[in-house]
Amino acid sequence: MNARGVLASRWLSLGTGLLLAAMWGLFARVHWAYFQRTHEPAMLLFVAAEGLAALFFVIRRAPASVSTRPLDWAAGFVGTFLPLLLRPAAAGLFPGAHWVLSVGVALQLGAILSLNRSFALVAARRALKTRGFYRVVRHPMYACYLLTFAGYVSTYASARNAGVVAGVALLNLLRLHREEAQLAEDPAWEAYAARVRWRLIPFVY
Repeated sequence: MNARGVLASRWLSLGTGLLLAAMWGLFARVHWAYFQRTHEPAMLLFVAAEGLAALFFVIRRAPASVSTRPLDWAAGFVGTFLPLLLRPAAAGLFPGAHWVLSVGVALQLGAILSLNRSFALVAARRALKTRGFYRVVRHPMYACYLLTFAGYVSTYASARNAGVVAGVALLNLLRLHREEAQLAEDPAWEAYAARVRWRLIPFVY
């Protein structure tokens, strides 16, 4: 079987789905235990957002095309699984940081629902989304991740969490550029990209 066949195989999809479910289960258990001690609602919202992302990954729509570049697959896998290594910590960087996390998670949930079954792990061309948050920036999921993870590391400050967030941010920048290379194959992409100029942050980038 060639590289394309291996990467598109049902067994690889099943294996990654099971691994994602196992890691999310551990992630949810740790955060649920912390919630029982602190009763911080942002904690449950964050777990719900990551769980919804995992669900849409499992039921995602088959892409019209998908990258076979090893770097794209590495960035996709690590960038998706790495946030599940975040862990609560006692220290916070500033009072009210949990509100940044709550707002980020709420927006992230909306972005996930807008994306729906077009959720992708690796750079791929699926149905082009242009409604909802996609009217504001071209990659609302990654934009919401930036806010959510900034809120998380501000609320639960630790060297481990800072390292995870920094790694995810760099990988997501790589992923969005590779995704745009795939989406550019869609004839409607050029008009959409001209209409929505900003990738992540309006008037900035």
